[in-house]
Amino acid sequence: MEKLRIIKSSFCRFSLYFGVVLCIYLLRGGRKANVSRYISQHSSADVIGAEGRGNESGVEAKEPSFNLSSYEVKFDKGLLSDIDFVKTHCRSKMKLAVPATNPTSKKENSSAKICLHSANYSTLVSDNLRIYGLWEQSRQKRLFKYMMKFTPNAVFVDGGAMLGVYSISAARAGFKVIAFEPFEENRRLLMTSLAINNLTNQVTVFSTGLWSGHKCLYSTEGDSKVQSSMMVRQYACNPSQQTNAMVGATLNDLVPILRNLNRQQAVIKLDIEGSESRVLLAAREFFIAIEVPLIQMEFGMLYKMHLHNYPNSPPINQLLEFMKEMGYEACEFQKRTEMTLRSLSNRKISRWPWDIIWSKPSCVN
Repeated sequence: MEKLRIIKSSFCRFSLYFGVVLCIYLLRGGRKANVSRYISQHSSADVIGAEGRGNESGVEAKEPSFNLSSYEVKFDKGLLSDIDFVKTHCRSKMKLAVPATNPTSKKENSSAKICLHSANYSTLVSDNLRIYGLWEQSRQKRLFKYMMKFTPNAVFVDGGAMLGVYSISAARAGFKVIAFEPFEENRRLLMTSLAINNLTNQVTVFSTGLWSGHKCLYSTEGDSKVQSSMMVRQYACNPSQQTNAMVGATLNDLVPILRNLNRQQAVIKLDIEGSESRVLLAAREFFIAIEVPLIQMEFGMLYKMHLHNYPNSPPINQLLEFMKEMGYEACEFQKRTEMTLRSLSNRKISRWPWDIIWSKPSCVN
């Protein structure tokens, strides 16, 4: 009996320990997990960040003219007429990070409907929204409250929109939104969510991914329809590739779009799994033409790839020099004072948070 009691006690302690570890993992969103697995699986020079690729003859193909407007996703009324799809995917509600402007009811003031991947296809974002109704709530809250106070007329640019968590929240907070989502299944869910929430006129969606140039992209991990991760640059796009490959756009392509909207200010969110540095380094024209006081950028994946000496690692040092040249300072939001930025300038980049803020002209409010 004594041995049995000891075994039961040990089992209970192990179960408690495992439960605590699992809860911590879920609370942190699991975003930092599996970095080593990603690096070991994608070791070729073809993966994200590969440069110098041309056609098979080794000669870079001449890039055709690029018109971002031609990739705008138009709302299709058939999305809402597919009752089975709406019932299956669009039953969840997302808690808004900040109160909605001009809501028609109290419920609309605090939440929005959102379409998710099916339950039998488990994704971290969909699962968290389905169970808790939340995703990156604190980051959204700080960002949108900051925008409402300091940049109320800015266009919100959502680089890596996926299901539209940020885009929907920004639109419901009253901001004009431009979203980039190259994955077809994600776009269908996003566009259906926008239609259900009557936001199709508030959010412009482009079927392109943000990149350093106009190249064809494809996913290197998971189901290419739904995962918004790990892009690879292919050869220069040609008509045969254009139909089934995701096309990359640059931030510079947004300049005429914003001018047509008569907007001269934008706030950017970039969450594109290590491509962030290349997108920003290719955006000189955009930063000169458009006032961009704030950029929220995922930094953790980029740094981990750099730390593990990943082949063709994202150019972190060039990014830091470029952002300094453009007048930006790396910051983070203070946790206790939501709209106050704290400088990261005196901190080693190894101690920077997973998501950082680029602020112009400085982190002082």
